[in-house]
Amino acid sequence: MRDMQHKALTVSAMTCACIVIGYHGWGGKAFFKEEFSFPVADGDIFGFLRRVEEVIRAYSADENYLLEQRLRASQFITEEYSPEREERELVQAWKHILQG
Repeated sequence: MRDMQHKALTVSAMTCACIVIGYHGWGGKAFFKEEFSFPVADGDIFGFLRRVEEVIRAYSADENYLLEQRLRASQFITEEYSPEREERELVQAWKHILQG
């Protein structure tokens, strides 16, 4: 349950075009992509701290830091995890199950 909550928080932050730094928790690898977020290896607390410091420094110097990447993250999440896509995939899965 805790892992699901973590993923939901990460997805919510990315949808809002926030800068996201942290552990992908393996299940989050599908959306915690380096092109628009800052994944850190599980358990690498020093790597996490270094990354947070780098991002804070860069963002303090320029508030538009990574704006394009953050907007791409939002678009990716909105498209990949839309309610319409979820419904389509559930219907397809149940059709496959029921056809045996």
